[in-house]
Amino acid sequence: MIILVNGAFGSGKTTTANILVKRIENSIVFDPEEVGFMVRKVTEGIRCGEEDTDDFQDIEIWKIIVINVARELKEKYRKNLIIPMTIYKENNFKYIVKGLEALSNNRFIYLGRVDSIKNHPIRRLFDNGIKVTINSDDVLIFDSHVSGEYLKLFQEEVFDARELDMIRLNGLA
Repeated sequence: MIILVNGAFGSGKTTTANILVKRIENSIVFDPEEVGFMVRKVTEGIRCGEEDTDDFQDIEIWKIIVINVARELKEKYRKNLIIPMTIYKENNFKYIVKGLEALSNNRFIYLGRVDSIKNHPIRRLFDNGIKVTINSDDVLIFDSHVSGEYLKLFQEEVFDARELDMIRLNGLA
């Protein structure tokens, strides 16, 4: 399994990855930023044009090496990969997601902004044996509460009543 945790800088991706790695057997955190630091250092003084910035995501080989390292980690160590990364350049995002999907044998889960509750990855996490819980953000800002979140998941047929009860019990454990 490969889980990509994408989001804004400072949004809790690494914290989320560290929680997931404790809950998902046989998993490791793979941070593509570390690859970026190496690529930036190795190519210092030889980058030209659009690549000649301090941002390793501007360096073409970065995204290629990220997929190669992910492949080697999967093949050599047979681990689930939890990958926290802010990938804000659309072409890099598409390349990396496509590469990770190809490595994952249909066990790729993207955690990031979703357009609807129906497209939320919670169902895939649950189906892959990850204990999930339901919560809500600030009621005053988002006009939602925990009961409302459960109801949305039921009404949108993401989970049935039995599954939601299992999730409720996970939250109490």
